Amino acid sequence: MPDGHAERVPYRSIIRDLAQAIPEVPVIAVGRITDPAEAEAIVADGTVALVGVGRALIADPAWVVKAQKGRAHDIRYCVSCNTCWERISQQRVPIACDNNPRVGLADELDYTPSRVERARRIVVVGAGPAGLEAAWIAAARGHQVTLLTRSTEVGGKLRLRALLPGGESVSSVYDYQHAAALRSGCEIVTRREVSLSDVLALEPDAVILATGADMVAPLWLPDELRVSGLVPDLRQGMREVLRHGARQAGAAVIFDMDHSEGTYAAAEHLHAMFEQVYIVTPRDTIAQDLPLVVRQGALAQRGIVCHRIGDAMAARSLQVATSEGHAAGHAV
Repeated sequence: MPDGHAERVPYRSIIRDLAQAIPEVPVIAVGRITDPAEAEAIVADGTVALVGVGRALIADPAWVVKAQKGRAHDIRYCVSCNTCWERISQQRVPIACDNNPRVGLADELDYTPSRVERARRIVVVGAGPAGLEAAWIAAARGHQVTLLTRSTEVGGKLRLRALLPGGESVSSVYDYQHAAALRSGCEIVTRREVSLSDVLALEPDAVILATGADMVAPLWLPDELRVSGLVPDLRQGMREVLRHGARQAGAAVIFDMDHSEGTYAAAEHLHAMFEQVYIVTPRDTIAQDLPLVVRQGALAQRGIVCHRIGDAMAARSLQVATSEGHAAGHAV
């Protein structure tokens, strides 16, 4: 189940060899085929007779209809996160999708929001995936919607993930939402950090606060380091690292209680930037909250050292490192 780290259509050469070896048998191409143009090209050049699409239909069950009608720009693209696979195959819970919030609902096929009888004035604060989704649906229902963000572009924290290894495809999440918001008549205001009085000045009937969450510092982190900025949270640290293209001396250390895919994408990027990368966690191992097929990739990263470490040991290790002046180290 290739994830975002795999190239597009990663099994194409293998499938071509198979088709050539058994020309009398129709062969179906599978494996991270998410775009109609990719599927069409594989069939058109004679590689295979058919294309099998699985996860892409979970992200957008109208994938085929939209492709037939020339609406590929209107597809919610699969980001190969494997959340769907994990939930139904490993967790035995109802299916879910990172890019289709209506998956499994009766009206998910080519969903169009129903129009309201009375339009309201709605202000959405925050232009990440939650704010964008709320904004475009509200606007599509006929409400007058203003979306406010202090960022220069929409997308929120997903924009950071899109810049890290394996994250290129997640940009399609906010690209789709942004286009839907503009098409629905939503007013989008960027570079605007607002206060309560700013929001109230717009005289909204309803306000949707979608500014996201902040990472929480571990309790063992000394207060002086917590406020100093010397030990930033992972998102802050990666934004700073991404500003520097040259390889850095020293080591990068991640204290990992998140266990999500973005953490290990950050570690992979840090490995390209620093001499050493360490992931420490109080849990039994790393990547415990990832789908199995994604976890395997995180566990297989070469050159990244992982340790299980308790809070007390983490605090002592950090105190030793800072007291000995390991300025070259970069803890996040």
